[in-house]
Amino acid sequence: MTFSLTIPDCETPVVRSSSDSGNSSQSWSDQFLNPEKIPRSVLGVFDEIRSPAAPKGYRSPCEMTPLLGHRSPMFGKPDSETIMTNKFKAEKKFDTGTAWIIFKTSTGTGMLALPYAIAAGGWYSIAIILLVGIFSLLTCYMLCQLQYIDGVLMLEDVNQISHLAMGPRLSKFSFLIQTLDLFGGLVCYVVLGGNLLQAMTGWDAKVSIFTFGVAANVLPLVLPNVQGLAKASFLGALTVFVIYGIILIQSFVFLGSWGEHMESLPLVNDNIFISFGICLFTFSCHVSTPTYHAKMEEPKNFPAVLNFSFGLSILTQTSFAIFGFLAYGMASKESVNLNISIVLLQYFVSIFIILDKFLSYPILFQVLFEFNLMMLPDVFHSFNTYICNSIVKMAIVISVITCGLVIPHFALVSSLSGCICSTFNIFIFPALWTLLLKKDLTPMGKALSIFIVVFGAVSGSVGTYFTITAIVNNSS
Repeated sequence: MTFSLTIPDCETPVVRSSSDSGNSSQSWSDQFLNPEKIPRSVLGVFDEIRSPAAPKGYRSPCEMTPLLGHRSPMFGKPDSETIMTNKFKAEKKFDTGTAWIIFKTSTGTGMLALPYAIAAGGWYSIAIILLVGIFSLLTCYMLCQLQYIDGVLMLEDVNQISHLAMGPRLSKFSFLIQTLDLFGGLVCYVVLGGNLLQAMTGWDAKVSIFTFGVAANVLPLVLPNVQGLAKASFLGALTVFVIYGIILIQSFVFLGSWGEHMESLPLVNDNIFISFGICLFTFSCHVSTPTYHAKMEEPKNFPAVLNFSFGLSILTQTSFAIFGFLAYGMASKESVNLNISIVLLQYFVSIFIILDKFLSYPILFQVLFEFNLMMLPDVFHSFNTYICNSIVKMAIVISVITCGLVIPHFALVSSLSGCICSTFNIFIFPALWTLLLKKDLTPMGKALSIFIVVFGAVSGSVGTYFTITAIVNNSS
């Protein structure tokens, strides 16, 4: 199957297969990665569902004007300015809405485990937080650059980039990683909710996880449409800022313990790779960022938006991790809100987090459900639709709750998801696709891209090994 791209007009699709014109009956295995076949509802929704709507100003491909490609000297020569005519030159203005959404997407649930990550990994964990944040910015920048073809914004999301770079068959692996990423997010929700429920009720850990898991899966199984729940996404952002303020205040309340806590922290600890996985999990937003970039009113201004969003995210999460550790030291728990010394305040925050995850869970569940439908073989779709959908949904419910019961530790679940999935999304895929698509890379750009791929593969493999080892040790 030959894959081609055409400059869009009002009657021409952005992406099409030259061999499929006139052939409307493609198998699911051929079409499930075709960007035109993927439902709009599942594009750009990964890890955290925090924003009720995408930034305003989205334009269909036929409405997009040619935009000057933004390429750094390292990643290729700038495109000719003749691509952008005076007629379509736009004023430079900062897209606050997109910057805010990217910041929220890169600053989510995993942040709660960052003080624990410092206690588990040692002083080097602070450097890892900064390193992962900086590399996340760099590779997001790579992904956004890949959306331009000859200076024109042509590719709307990460699936189209993957399809163009790796072809229809190999790009299925990227789609699989995204599906596992979604699954890992659901398991993290269930485990976190169960851990907080255990702290509030005193129940057994597995009983709490099972209870929250069953309750969280009621809504996606009962509600015909869960998109309305996205309006409650403000709870996630509100909770993050409330917890940040509380931890900051508590760290200064316990100012006299800072010296003792710093002395007790080794330079590097045995669980440094678990800390690495946690950092990957919390910064990962690379699947959704290209979609937000394509929906910007002025996509050419994406470098400033990314710099602001990730700069604020790195500052917020690094300072949160440091202040959290200074407040509680080596006693920092996997979800730092459980360390809050005022019991009523701790309960109040826990209730808000549980409510946020309870309302966010169905949206993430629906996206994972649609992804699974697209991955099923053709023969499965010959059955009754209702039966097919029910089987897939029940399989997701059972798998998520089972994994939560097997790994009842929020930090370990987030680390495992980070080492397996976020390693690909942050390091391997952006750099690999850059090598495959950018033919004008400078030697330094090639060397950096190769380094990122190798670093991601090695660190992800080692991190996965140590995280699984820790899971086995904790279960025995």
